[in-house]
Amino acid sequence: MTTENHSHAAHVVFQQRGSCLVAKLLWHRLESPDVAGAVGRSLTQALKQQGSAVQMVRLDFDSVQQISSIALKELIGFRNSASRQGLSVEISKAKPHIREVFMITRLDRVFSIAENEALT
Repeated sequence: MTTENHSHAAHVVFQQRGSCLVAKLLWHRLESPDVAGAVGRSLTQALKQQGSAVQMVRLDFDSVQQISSIALKELIGFRNSASRQGLSVEISKAKPHIREVFMITRLDRVFSIAENEALT
């Protein structure tokens, strides 16, 4: 079963695909504290709403062109919260320069970073 929910404030679209919650980040620039905070709150709220039905969260970065350290901090906080609940968090469809940011900061050791695959 696939369900979809749009978070207009943070421009995140959520779809539940089985036990996976897919969060498509629609912001092109995850840079400002306001945007980063809104994305973090949207992710956390969606996870609370899904409850035990979710075992994994996939963050779809297809639209993301730029990311700041503030946004990385929000993502780390979300990942830590998800991990405490026994959930894995995966980054998918990240552009090469975004994947490079994760590698340079060694966050590729914290997040599972998938190559550009289809979300099925």
